[in-house]
Amino acid sequence: MDRKEFVEQLKKKHVFWSYSPEAELPDEIIIEHTLKYGDVIDIINLFKSFSKDCITRIWLESMSHDIRFEKTNYYLKLFFLKNLETHEPVETRYEKIKRLSEEN
Repeated sequence: MDRKEFVEQLKKKHVFWSYSPEAELPDEIIIEHTLKYGDVIDIINLFKSFSKDCITRIWLESMSHDIRFEKTNYYLKLFFLKNLETHEPVETRYEKIKRLSEEN
C-alpha cells in the first residue's frame, strides 16, 4: 500500500479528525495519529508504508511518555515496537523545559 492510498483510507475513518480534509499532512502527523487513533489493521499498514525506525522515533518523541496513552503504548511495545533498547533515549517535554530553565 502506498502512502497516498494509506492516508486516504485513514481520512475516511476520520483518524485526522482535527485537520481539514484537504490538508497536506506531514509524515510525523500521519504516524502519530495512526498510532493513537488507528485500529490494528491501520497500524499494520503503517508499518508497510513507513520504516520501523521512523515510526519508533516519532513514537518515542510524541507519545511514549504520555500517560494518557499508557495502555496503547504498552500494546505497541509488546507487539510492534520490540527491541527499543537500540534507540537512544529521547528528552521528554518535562526534561527539556527543566534543562532550558536551568540554563537561564
